[in-house]
Amino acid sequence: MAEWQPHPSLSEDLTSLIRRIVESIPPTHLEPPATGERFDDADAVANRLQNYAFSQGFAMVTGSCGKGRKTYLCKHHGTKTKNIRKLDDTPSKDGSTNRKHQVMNVHAKGCNWRCASKATEVDGVTTWRLKVPKGPPIEHSHELEPNPLIYDEHRRRLPDRSRAMELAAAHRRAGLTFSQSARVLAEVDARFDKKYYLDRKKYYNLVPPSALPPDVGPNRNRKRKRN
Repeated sequence: MAEWQPHPSLSEDLTSLIRRIVESIPPTHLEPPATGERFDDADAVANRLQNYAFSQGFAMVTGSCGKGRKTYLCKHHGTKTKNIRKLDDTPSKDGSTNRKHQVMNVHAKGCNWRCASKATEVDGVTTWRLKVPKGPPIEHSHELEPNPLIYDEHRRRLPDRSRAMELAAAHRRAGLTFSQSARVLAEVDARFDKKYYLDRKKYYNLVPPSALPPDVGPNRNRKRKRN
């Protein structure tokens, strides 16, 4: 089994953080997926594939599902990202693509990496069997990322992130700004890095407006207009 190696472009601190996560992953999950691997449930399959994706520099998402079967895709599958939030994807008047359209389509890169799993029952015990496409390994249509923490799917796996989010939500309800909250969290835990744990937009959306105290406005994250 080849030992995981950090990308030379990564900073020392980021390399250390990613290495800690990789070292927490079962060694077998660092190997390419293989047909015939068996797991207790579908969540265990997804965890195994996400672990592998993290070590390689991409993110896995769940594709089509049915009773007793699931598919797993690279996050950059397809040619157009689903417009779940109904963003405006109309080109601007000058023919250029507007910013919302660019953001909406950033993930779709036509990547064909995929796996599947199917539930089978033997002697009353159900297990999930992994299956990979036959033939040579499917290559990604895009460059693998040196820093897997650019993906939300992997930032959720950061050590102590849940605790950091709980503290940030408390700060939000208390009326602290994003910068103030980040400074406090950094004092609590020197490993905290707002670039990977939380960004400004997500901070101000941690608590729904209806749950904010009257003196903490829901639009406090908006920049003040200059006079």
